[in-house]
Amino acid sequence: MTRSVTETGESTGLLHAQFDEANDDDDGTKSPSEIATWRQLLNRTTIVLLSTSLIFQLSNSSFNSLYPVFAQGEEPTGRDLRAAVIGVSLSVAGIFTILFQLFLFPLVKGKIGNVGSYRISLFGFAVTMALMPFVGYVDSKPPFGLGDAQIWLYVELGIILVIKNICAVGGLSSVMLLITNSAPSHATLGTLNGLAQTLSAAGRSVGPFLSGALFTASTHVRPKGEALAWGLFAGIALIGWLATYAIRGQGLESTDDGFEEGEDEE
Repeated sequence: MTRSVTETGESTGLLHAQFDEANDDDDGTKSPSEIATWRQLLNRTTIVLLSTSLIFQLSNSSFNSLYPVFAQGEEPTGRDLRAAVIGVSLSVAGIFTILFQLFLFPLVKGKIGNVGSYRISLFGFAVTMALMPFVGYVDSKPPFGLGDAQIWLYVELGIILVIKNICAVGGLSSVMLLITNSAPSHATLGTLNGLAQTLSAAGRSVGPFLSGALFTASTHVRPKGEALAWGLFAGIALIGWLATYAIRGQGLESTDDGFEEGEDEE
């Protein structure tokens, strides 16, 4: 009889607990664990990492969508290149980037770490976007009077594209490790990565829209209208680069899965 009463009491307690959880879900209130998770995540390191990650994705997607429009656009805003030339330039830059990622990037990252490679990547975005409006034209005067203007244009575009692609590869791998390693505990890791992916998707979706609208507006600006779009995104990337100097926290350079419970973030 005692066992029956005990089992009945345990069953009743479980039912009450489930009923209370259902009422909490219906009311839209957050459980104490969810509130504690968000409190752990709202520290300077994670906020800076998420903010700069948004800037990184915005800059990357903006460059990717703006370059073909700029290269194929009519002069003087664009460079009036054929689609085949644009495709070849992207392919060649991609090959160099693959070689860099396979052979050089692990060595570079081992020397400067995740934070260093991420910081350099954002700075590289700013530099390449700032340089893009100043590449030559197909029929412009060759620099120093040497060679052919068309060859100079291809070389300039190729160098800028290779640097940009290297920054994109290095920055993306570094920021994902930094975000993962900044999680205060295993319990917050899923929430943090989900939030990072949401912000990244937002940056990738807004970038093409903004870059297209700005380039359309730049066609009505004289002289150097193309600098309007490229310069604005270069400034955004530069802000992200400056913000990376606020990244602080222990264990960000570690690539293992261990977390120190109760670790304080600065």
